[in-house]
Amino acid sequence: MSSIRIKEQVTWLMSLNLNSQFQCFNFKGNWNDMFIKVEGATLTLDTKSITWKKPHTNMLKLNVDGCCKGNPGEAACGGILRDHNGDMRMSFYSYYGISTNNNAKINSTSKGTWTIRSELEQIINLLEKGHYQVKHFYREANCVTDIWLI
Repeated sequence: MSSIRIKEQVTWLMSLNLNSQFQCFNFKGNWNDMFIKVEGATLTLDTKSITWKKPHTNMLKLNVDGCCKGNPGEAACGGILRDHNGDMRMSFYSYYGISTNNNAKINSTSKGTWTIRSELEQIINLLEKGHYQVKHFYREANCVTDIWLI
């Protein structure tokens, strides 16, 4: 195969690839025309600031996510419940085993709402039965929570 034929095939393959990626260029023609168009191109990046927004006063916000390693693969989900100051009120994590990415994401929402409901039911049950005590501990005696919150 001649060098001219190889150059034509490479140019054709590159133009197919570039046309599939950048429809606005519409590459047709020879190597030099393609090179000039590519060299003259400018890259434009659109950016968008994405931030977490606090809920309204006296409201809570539950943020959840689920993912897996591979699809299907080992799946898990987690979430955090925060108040209007952005302070964490509760968090959870759950391992699903082998699942799909979509299943993990869908289950993260139901797991989050179930966890909140379960915790609230336990608190209400304790309050109704009167089986609770409120005690003060000095910080030095409560180092387990300090380690967990760091």
